[in-house]
Amino acid sequence: MSRIICMNLPAFGHVNPHLAVVKALTQSGAEVVFYTHPRFKTRINSSGAEFLPYPVPTQVNMFQQRNIFRMARCLSDFGRKVIPALRAEVAGQQADLIMYDVGCVWGKVVAKELGLPSVASCPILVPDGAAWSYWHRMLPRYLSALWEGKRDLYAFKKNARHFERQYGLEGYSIRSAFHNPADLNLVYTSKLFQPSFERVPENYAFVGPVVDMDRDEEESLPDEINTDQPIVYISLGTVASTDRIPIYQALFKAFHDLPVQLVVSTGGLTDFSSLGTIPANFLLKDHISQLAVLRVASAFVTHGGANSVHEGLLFNLPLLVIPQTFEQTLNALTVHETGTGLYLGSRLPSAEAMRKALQQLLESKTFQKRIHEMKESFLSAGGAEEAARLVHEVIEKGATSKK
Repeated sequence: MSRIICMNLPAFGHVNPHLAVVKALTQSGAEVVFYTHPRFKTRINSSGAEFLPYPVPTQVNMFQQRNIFRMARCLSDFGRKVIPALRAEVAGQQADLIMYDVGCVWGKVVAKELGLPSVASCPILVPDGAAWSYWHRMLPRYLSALWEGKRDLYAFKKNARHFERQYGLEGYSIRSAFHNPADLNLVYTSKLFQPSFERVPENYAFVGPVVDMDRDEEESLPDEINTDQPIVYISLGTVASTDRIPIYQALFKAFHDLPVQLVVSTGGLTDFSSLGTIPANFLLKDHISQLAVLRVASAFVTHGGANSVHEGLLFNLPLLVIPQTFEQTLNALTVHETGTGLYLGSRLPSAEAMRKALQQLLESKTFQKRIHEMKESFLSAGGAEEAARLVHEVIEKGATSKK
């Protein structure tokens, strides 16, 4: 029986696809130990894996910084703290392979230090294939973030020098803070959706979305949802933030008189009074089963997280993407360029622009052909079972090389 050590960030968008693969691995007979934040313990145990907390405390907000340089610093700070204790702990577990989220530098280093084969779980598009249109659009935001995060960049560079001196990890940069490739890298999309996939290295396997369709099977639709009229689902992520209040208010202004019901997941934001007057055709919930709503929806307004984008397309929904981060902006551009939805080029589009875009998504049939093609590419990529097969293949190669 193979023994696999998994490591991930305290973020649903990263843990969920990783766990879909873990579930396939445990069903195939592998023994899996999964390190992350305790908030995911129940979900991890239900996948058949054993949950373990990191040997140093993790902060839930480690991966929730809006500034890219601050986020990189947080990840590198945690890596510097956790690697010595984690290395010692994993060394005693007789592991055959380490499978880590691509943002976990500590997974890459521990695998390297212990001489173990490695697999990276990649819930984001591969940046190697990002088009010039993305980098050109991001340059002003990047420079603004650099000015705000210059002290964080300095601290990050100190950590990078430490990783190179202590562990021989060369070239650790802001980019690699979020993308630490392994021997094999599992990308949860298809080649059709990946920008310029021909530029992506050969050790990246596009296995398609690995959505666990039974994830929310015990949750049902709220009684207030009226399926006799078109449903538009709105979700800007699972992290509660007052930064989104202006977006919600713009959405109210844009859609308040449309003949649809707008179901909004506020991602933990429970003080709805801070949003002002809520239009009658809006239903706000701080928690709701996304999959249950997507099954009955006609369109999806999303922040552009990779999981949400893929889930929306799997349910044949045209997307209106309002990204808030660098990664989400790449997803938004890809949605727009593949004809599977619309991106209005802003973190806070005008109410008029959003209204016109949603009406276009609901009325035009031109999106459905591209959505159907994209969905077919997702379903034919192999999914979690193919990912598990590839992981076992890496283990077998590692065992053979030791003989």
